Amino acid sequence: MSSYEQTDIRRRAAKTIELQEPLLDSDGNRAQRHTKRSRPSFITRILIAIKWIIIAAIISWYFDALQGVHQVLEKDTLKRKIFYLSLLALLGMLLIFIYLQYYIPFTKRVSPPKYSSWNTDDTLKKFIPIATSMGLIGVIGLLISFWHIWGFFGTPLVVFSALKSIINILNIL
Repeated sequence: MSSYEQTDIRRRAAKTIELQEPLLDSDGNRAQRHTKRSRPSFITRILIAIKWIIIAAIISWYFDALQGVHQVLEKDTLKRKIFYLSLLALLGMLLIFIYLQYYIPFTKRVSPPKYSSWNTDDTLKKFIPIATSMGLIGVIGLLISFWHIWGFFGTPLVVFSALKSIINILNIL
């Protein structure tokens, strides 16, 4: 390969790869460039939610999830109390989501908050860490409650598929 061909390949590669300089804000600091992705259409969101509902239903059927819930609720043990605590934490997280996404925009007549800039918004700065910790407590509590029933592989699979389907149902709204 000659020197001319190597230079030609480099020029073509340089044309296809556009190097972008980082944006500088008014203080001369580097600012991140955010590309805004468009939200999927309503039909696409419904299809994704249906897909996850079907996946969660198949996994729940395979692992007999209702029987596992009955096993946890039958005995008055620590796992039952942890199960109730985790459900309460997940309900609290859901209520915070409904408050931020629907109640505040409805009462103040503003658009829903932008969660990507949660650390600059005063309302979100208060609620997002609380909702995150409640979600973490809820998921860990469910994992502890059902670990003895479904084991190492089944417990995370059942819990996360159910939570993923719930999240996708909320994404439709």
